[in-house]
Amino acid sequence: MRLVTAAVGTFIGVLGTTLHAQDLEPRAYSNSPVGLNFVIAGYGYASGTVLTDPALPLENVSNESHVGVLGFATTFGAFGQTGQFGLIVPYASIAAKGLVFGLPHTRNVDGFADTAFRLSMNFVGAPALTAAEFKNYHQDFIFGMSLRVTAPLSQYDGDKLVNIGTNRWSFKPEIGFSKAFGPWTVELTPGVTFYTDNRDFFGGKTREVAPLYAVQSGVSYTFAPGGWVALNVGYFKGARTTVDEVESDVEQEGIRFGATLVLPVNRYQSVKLYSISGYNRIASTTSSLRHRVAIPLGRRSLSRSSSRRLASGRASLAGHSNLSISQSRRQASRRASVGVRPSGVSRSRACSAHVVRQLRSRVSPRELRIVGQSEPDRNQRS
Repeated sequence: MRLVTAAVGTFIGVLGTTLHAQDLEPRAYSNSPVGLNFVIAGYGYASGTVLTDPALPLENVSNESHVGVLGFATTFGAFGQTGQFGLIVPYASIAAKGLVFGLPHTRNVDGFADTAFRLSMNFVGAPALTAAEFKNYHQDFIFGMSLRVTAPLSQYDGDKLVNIGTNRWSFKPEIGFSKAFGPWTVELTPGVTFYTDNRDFFGGKTREVAPLYAVQSGVSYTFAPGGWVALNVGYFKGARTTVDEVESDVEQEGIRFGATLVLPVNRYQSVKLYSISGYNRIASTTSSLRHRVAIPLGRRSLSRSSSRRLASGRASLAGHSNLSISQSRRQASRRASVGVRPSGVSRSRACSAHVVRQLRSRVSPRELRIVGQSEPDRNQRS
C-alpha cells in the first residue's frame, strides 16, 4: 500500500448559511490507482452573515469560524471499477452575534463538528488499475454514485440556538457524470440530502427538516501531472422545517460559487486551495409569514386577509369592538396557559398560540407583535 498525504489550505469567503453549508467538490468522480491511502489535514476560515431557519427567533446573525480538519481516504477496486471510502473529522471554533427575541446576544463555542463519511463507486469509465497500469490511463466518460453520511458525534447543547453540531443524522445520495475533453473536464452531480429528526431542539422540542435538493456543475483544467484548477457552481432548494408539528411555510434556496487550485509538491504530497462564496434567500409559499403565529382573539383568530388589514392599520374585529388588541391577547394567553383551545381555531394555530405564550416571558408586547412578520409587513408598520 502507498500513503499519500495532502496538506489542504482552505480559505472560505462568504458563507450565507451555517457551518454546514453546501459543499462544492470538484472531481469527486475521477479515477485513481487502487490501493492508495490519503491522509488529509486542513484549515478553514469563514465569515459573513448567516441565513437562519425562519422557525428560530434569530435576526441579523453573523459569525466568524475557524475549522480544523483531519481526514482519511482509501481507494479500492470492485466489479472491475474503482471506488473510494473516506471520513472527515472537523473541529470548529465559532463566534456568532445577532438578535435573539429582538435583543442583542453573542455566543462563542468550540468543539467537534459532525463527522462525515463518504462512500463512492464508479460504474463506467474508471477501471481498477494499479499504479503502474494507471500511467497509460486517459479519462473519457465516467459515471458513478456516492453516499455521504454525517453522524451526530459533535458539540451540541439543546438549550442553545447556536451550535456546531446538529444532533441528527443526514444521508446524501448523489450521482455523478464526468466527461474529459483533452485537459478539460466537465462535471454534473445532482443529489438530495435527507435528515433525521432532532428531538432535543431548544428545550426538548422536535425539529424535522424536509429533504434538500442540490445540483452542482463545474469545469476543470489539468495543467500538470497532479496539478489542476476548477470552477464550480451549485444550486440548492428545500429543507423546510417543522417544530413540534408546526410546519414552516418557507424553505431555503441558494447558490454557491467555488474555485479550486491543486498544486503538486512531490510524488506523494499536494496542496489544495479553494474558496467558496454565494448567497441564500428564503422562499415563501405565501405572501405573509404572520399567519403562522396567529393569536386567537376571543372566539376568532386572525385570518391571512385580516392579518394584511391589521398591517395596513385597517383591521376591524367584528363582534369584539369592546376589546382592544392587547386585552384580546391577554385573554388568548390565559386560555393557552390552561390548555383551552377557542372554538374555530385550528390545531396548528392553537400550537402557535402556545409558542407565543412561551415567548411572552422573554419579549415585550411590542417585540411579540414583530415575531413571525415578513419584512414587507415590518416596513409597512414602521
